[in-house]
Amino acid sequence: MEYSDSSLQSEYEAAWHRYLKDYEAPEIGEYVWIKKNDGAYVGGEVKSLDSTTLVLRDGTNEISVARSEINRDTLANVYGDAFARKEALAEVEASQTYRLDTGNKTPLVGTLRYSISDNVVPRSGPGNRFAREDISDLNRGATLEVQEQRGIWIRVKAQGTSEQSFWVNALATRPSAECGVH
Repeated sequence: MEYSDSSLQSEYEAAWHRYLKDYEAPEIGEYVWIKKNDGAYVGGEVKSLDSTTLVLRDGTNEISVARSEINRDTLANVYGDAFARKEALAEVEASQTYRLDTGNKTPLVGTLRYSISDNVVPRSGPGNRFAREDISDLNRGATLEVQEQRGIWIRVKAQGTSEQSFWVNALATRPSAECGVH
């Protein structure tokens, strides 16, 4: 149990399950490449996977890799449970944080925001670990319609375009003069 408050615990568990879908551990028999902390790569068929060790089979050789030896980028693909937990905790903590830009915890869904940076990086999901999206004409002052919110990340669509929605950090936006619930 992470929280003594049952409503926060429920919020955390729901977030954990959402994030866990983003991370699927490899199945026994699947072939994977693992980057180790020393920069070396090892690969093979997954023979076993537990909370501390991954065992790969490459032909007749078996390679044991301790969880602590796996590079962070690869670790997310192999041990998603820990990463889902971290993202869920961050989301719950962010939802409890006082918002400097609005002065309250008002949900942003249904509002209009504008970007305050020339370097807004659109993402395919709510976090820096998600792939960059190729969105044209996304620069300072672009008006964004907020469709979903997860912690400090908001899924938006540029107003007046037919382009797909994407995720941005809400701190890279401010309320639009036209801001309001639709």
